[in-house]
Amino acid sequence: MAVVMAGTYQDRVSWTPWEVALLVDERAPMRAQSALAEIFSGKAGGTPMANYTMAIGEIRSIRPAKIRLDHRRGHERIDVETAIEVLGGDAAAPDGSVSCGIPGHDHPGTELHARLLSVDESGLKFRYSGVCGFTTSFDYSSDS
Repeated sequence: MAVVMAGTYQDRVSWTPWEVALLVDERAPMRAQSALAEIFSGKAGGTPMANYTMAIGEIRSIRPAKIRLDHRRGHERIDVETAIEVLGGDAAAPDGSVSCGIPGHDHPGTELHARLLSVDESGLKFRYSGVCGFTTSFDYSSDS
């Protein structure tokens, strides 16, 4: 099942907690939706808690949504209803290999110049083009 988390923070101060929206695959049974929300919000401990959830200050929403992901190289795309759209672009480095300090950074991936990053969900609203993106595989799990 798919999960998409969109978020923001203010870079104008030394540290600002993230504000995020968490969207879980509407095709998942209710119990699975709840489990995914627990894992990705860090409430279930495990990988997300170790990687990033301590930086979250506010979860604006957790809701089921129709999520479409395309991981094919050169076609990277995320669509979540009318709320989120991300379009991958060209590799940022000639060989495309990087490991970033973001969730999944322990897996090699490809840094991209994203053609579009658009979010309009639960008060989070922004639209950028030509920004850095990162595509990688990852394997998150809870402590239980």
